Amino acid sequence: MISNGNKAIATAKIYPNPATSALYVKTNNTSDIQQLSIVDFSGKGFYVSYSNTDGILKINTEAMPAGNYLLSLISEGKQQIERFTIVK
Repeated sequence: MISNGNKAIATAKIYPNPATSALYVKTNNTSDIQQLSIVDFSGKGFYVSYSNTDGILKINTEAMPAGNYLLSLISEGKQQIERFTIVK
């Protein structure tokens, strides 16, 4: 769990890490996610397509190069940032 000052931020689980062609995000309620963004460590943002099946987001990472990334999720005004790696 990541905290923002005194506010606790909802926990999302991401897997697998490292990822190859897809990254999965499981939260209590994926329909509450207002924003999802991915950036590499240089700050470059990536457009990703994702689908929501049975409350699990599947993010397609096939077009992304191998490296380290940050996934940012915003839900109900709270933000969670997770680090993940893509390997090819």
